[in-house]
Amino acid sequence: MTVEKIETHVVDAQARLTSLFSNSTELKKLVGIIAGRMQDLEDVLFDLLTKRMLDAAEGEQLDVLGIHVGEKRLGRSDADYAPAIGVRILVNTSQGTEPRLLQIARLFSDPTGLSITDLFPASMLVNLFQPSGDIPTLISLLRDAKSAGVGLTVLEAVANPFTMSAALEFGEDGAHIADDIFTSAGSTFITEGVAAGDVLWIYAPQSDSGPHTIAEVVSQTSLRLTVALGTIDSGVSFDARRNDTAGAGFGDDFTFPPSFGKTDGGELSRLVI
Repeated sequence: MTVEKIETHVVDAQARLTSLFSNSTELKKLVGIIAGRMQDLEDVLFDLLTKRMLDAAEGEQLDVLGIHVGEKRLGRSDADYAPAIGVRILVNTSQGTEPRLLQIARLFSDPTGLSITDLFPASMLVNLFQPSGDIPTLISLLRDAKSAGVGLTVLEAVANPFTMSAALEFGEDGAHIADDIFTSAGSTFITEGVAAGDVLWIYAPQSDSGPHTIAEVVSQTSLRLTVALGTIDSGVSFDARRNDTAGAGFGDDFTFPPSFGKTDGGELSRLVI
């Protein structure tokens, strides 16, 4: 229902005078005074109606709306606060349906880059292929909007989460002379800037192939590792590089990035792929 504001109470009232009184200047003034009060009342009531609507509210009106729906201003401008209230209303009125969760998610991600899939027996999977905006806030809102007891997993795509830095030193003459000592006669580890905490990669087909954290650079040709190596032959291919991967260390204590998680017991977690 659309309510239209009447701006012409005075003109309309004066036009309703019959021909007997239409030329009476004094009577027109009197009618104008009375109708003017009606116009003032129209103006106030229309403002009271429209400025309590989210699209037109500002300042204190937004603060009141925010209090009613449970969305604090937190220092946000009207331009940022009004949309947040709108999202909170969607969350508060949600029945946990797929269309409603999709509607909320689309406020934070490219509509062409997301999907929601039902998972048996009581779970939903949200894929954000092109995430944008405040993703942690989105996850919190989806947690509030989903039905109780329904699991919800959010997959957020990120570019190259396991990108590694360039090798500082490399060779094909690797060997070890003690359990945790790795050597390379042709290397200059100190000169090339290899340091404790960096990663030594040993390449297949060795049994110790993979990443190993460097505990100490013993000399130009020797490294001490955080854990002992198994039996390896000489002539091993390797490289040493910075441990600056996105969110995790590629060392002996390798773990997935902190943002990886899993759903359990209806709880929501965030996975990064």
